[in-house]
Amino acid sequence: MRSLELSLENFTSFRSRQNLDFSNLDLFAITGPTGAGKTSLLDAITFALYGHVARFGKDAKASELVSQGKENLKVSFRFSVRGVEYRVSRTWRKRGKTDESKALLEVLQNGTEEKLETKEKSVTKRVEEILGMDFDTFTRVILLPQGKFDEFIKGNKAKRREILRELASFEIFERMRKQANEQAKILKNEYELLERQRTELQLPSEAEVAQKEQNLTTIEQQLPTLNNEVLKAQKALDEAEELFKNISRLVSLQEELNNLQAKSVEIEDLKVRLQQARAADKIQDQYTLLQDARNREKQAQAATLSAQKHLNQAKQELEKQGCKLDEALAYQKEMEPQFKTQSEALNSAKNYDEQQKQYQLELKRAKKNQAQRQDNLDSVAQVLNNTEIKLQEAVQQAEEAESAIAQYSPGGTRLEQLQQVSPLLVSWELVREQTLKSRRKQENTTSEKQQADTTCQDVVVKLEQARLTLQQRERLLQEAENANNLAIQNNHAAALRQILHDGDNCPVCNGTYREAQLLPLPEVAIVDTKELREQKSTAEKAQKAAEKAVTKAETTLDNFKQKELECSQDLAANEAKLADLQQQISTVLQTDSWEVNALKQELKALQESDNKYNEALAKQKDAVALVRESQQAKESASNTHDTASSEFEAAKQEVKRWEQQLEQVEIKLHEITGGQSYTDLLSALEKEKQELEKRLQDVNKSYQTAQTSVIQYKTKNEEANKIAEEARIQKEQLEINWQATLRRAEFTEESFISAQAESVQQTNWQKKITEYSNVKVKLETQVEEVKSQIGTRTTDESTINSLGDAKIAAFQQFQQAQDQRANLLAWVHDAKSKQKQAEKLEANLSFVKEKSQIYSTLARNCQTDEFQDIYPRASGG
Repeated sequence: MRSLELSLENFTSFRSRQNLDFSNLDLFAITGPTGAGKTSLLDAITFALYGHVARFGKDAKASELVSQGKENLKVSFRFSVRGVEYRVSRTWRKRGKTDESKALLEVLQNGTEEKLETKEKSVTKRVEEILGMDFDTFTRVILLPQGKFDEFIKGNKAKRREILRELASFEIFERMRKQANEQAKILKNEYELLERQRTELQLPSEAEVAQKEQNLTTIEQQLPTLNNEVLKAQKALDEAEELFKNISRLVSLQEELNNLQAKSVEIEDLKVRLQQARAADKIQDQYTLLQDARNREKQAQAATLSAQKHLNQAKQELEKQGCKLDEALAYQKEMEPQFKTQSEALNSAKNYDEQQKQYQLELKRAKKNQAQRQDNLDSVAQVLNNTEIKLQEAVQQAEEAESAIAQYSPGGTRLEQLQQVSPLLVSWELVREQTLKSRRKQENTTSEKQQADTTCQDVVVKLEQARLTLQQRERLLQEAENANNLAIQNNHAAALRQILHDGDNCPVCNGTYREAQLLPLPEVAIVDTKELREQKSTAEKAQKAAEKAVTKAETTLDNFKQKELECSQDLAANEAKLADLQQQISTVLQTDSWEVNALKQELKALQESDNKYNEALAKQKDAVALVRESQQAKESASNTHDTASSEFEAAKQEVKRWEQQLEQVEIKLHEITGGQSYTDLLSALEKEKQELEKRLQDVNKSYQTAQTSVIQYKTKNEEANKIAEEARIQKEQLEINWQATLRRAEFTEESFISAQAESVQQTNWQKKITEYSNVKVKLETQVEEVKSQIGTRTTDESTINSLGDAKIAAFQQFQQAQDQRANLLAWVHDAKSKQKQAEKLEANLSFVKEKSQIYSTLARNCQTDEFQDIYPRASGG
């Protein structure tokens, strides 16, 4: 991979956007003081590629990398692999309670950009495929983590070798050695277990197996004969039990047949009743027709009587209505002269009534006109009075305005100058306040930066202390492990001396073993390294925490430096604005000696005096115009008042004239109507005529209705008589036919009625008869079948018990032989299974022994560093 360009913004100490172009560089170094951000650049490259940073681990969040006080960060890295350019970008921003992270991977070819992946996990996976390395491999092979480089430079050869092994993941050989030892121990235990199983197997001899198989063959030859004896005994028992069962069944069937024959009398009675009911059903339709004819005759006679009764009532009602009609016609003839006289008088009253209404309307209109003229006259008089008052008030206002003008004076040039500098004074005060705030902010930021610098120095010291502590813990652990290895080797040497004799060939050095030449072995105790390893782990965690605290402190210090610079710039800008505003104010006032509050008070006083002077001038002008206007309004109101007085007198005379004419017409109308209104008299006359007309119509209608009823009831009476005669003739004919039918069926009408039965009842009778016949036939047939099965044979319970005992004895002999066969089969099967288990155990013992030797050899090879030496030699070459 070749780095081409790095762009980052708001990433740790880089608050503003920074771009680094590596495309024209082959070999370069990144230098700078502590906290300048060198490591942050490498972290940015790692973050862009994998979304994580080596210093904070895979679980670190992007929110821990963003610059202090910022809510978003962006990192973009352009690189090439095998001649192909790629660009990977990652962004993060805070969105309320949740964070939003995005990633993008692009390939750059021929000046174009093509998106490869747009999701975080997909981008990381594709980067791993392109580079051929995951996050752990990249941080071990490409980047040497912070803190390891110092150990690598200052440490001895063994320490540097250990660091290289850790970075290259060669600690796997130690894990392999431990796992191989553990597996060898497991296989050794397994081998011992298999040996115990082989000892506990208790394998039988071949002679025992052959004898058991011979016994099994003999028993299997006897089993068919014993089985036949059991079958014969079972057959004899089954036949005897079946015979006893048939004898018992024959007795039961004969009892059922006797009980059934006792019901024969009842069945014969049902047959007779069923026959009579079926005969009655055959003539049922004719009887139904007769009954219908009888009912129709009764109904027709009743209808005839009812029709005659209604006809008589209708004739009486017609005679009554005829008398009422004659009375109504006579009363109409009597009232016609009176109606004519009343109509003539009402015509005269109508004319006077119309004149009265017309005069009343005219009088009402005249009075309304008089009232309007009176209101108009009052209104005009009020207006005239108001105009006189307004004229007096306008004269007084003009006098007051002239007095006010004499008291005040205008602002002049000084007021114009103060008005011009007024907004500048407001801006000057605002900028001065901002300048004071900027100065205080700068002082606070400088103090905070100094505190952050002190904190940064403290955490750097703590980091160095953590590194020294870790080195000390590692040295102690290494010394303990070396001592343990020496003790193990001495133990191996002691064990080897116990199995060698003087003059034997040594399997280690291939020399001759001489006891006289041996040196005494030192006594070395095994050191427990568990506590030392825990101390080393605690020191490593403390170093990582210190590294994280240094990064955080450096980022905080950078943020305060940037903030201090921004505060200085703001203060300088505000001071420049303040000086510029002060110069503008002095130029307008034509003096450098001025004070803000004094200028404000002077401006306020001049504005008040100028405003009052202008107000007095405006009031004087308005008052003069109002006086002129009030004089004109008074003259107009006086003329209007004279005209309104003349119109009111004319309206008053018109009202008096219409009152006299209305009085004359009312006197004449009273003479005709007697004080009643024409409308009431006309309504009363029309009502009497309508009542008389309605009376004639009602009486005539009632007469017509009675006459129509008489005609209808005559027709109905004739029809009823005709229907009654027809019904009588039909009924007499059906009576003759019915009596003939009863004689042929040998019935009287009473016996026919008693013989009738519902179809359901007849079905039940037939069902009982059929069931009786079927059951009787069935029982007789079953009795004959059972008799034929029994024949002349006989048996009893004692015979059956004897046969059952014989069957049990035969079965027990057969079962005993089967049990012996099963036991022999199980013994033979178990013997052969043990033989197979013995063969399998022998094979497993050989296999486990071979695997145990392999794992023991692997553990020894891993311990002798045979594999670990490959990487240092290859690196040196």
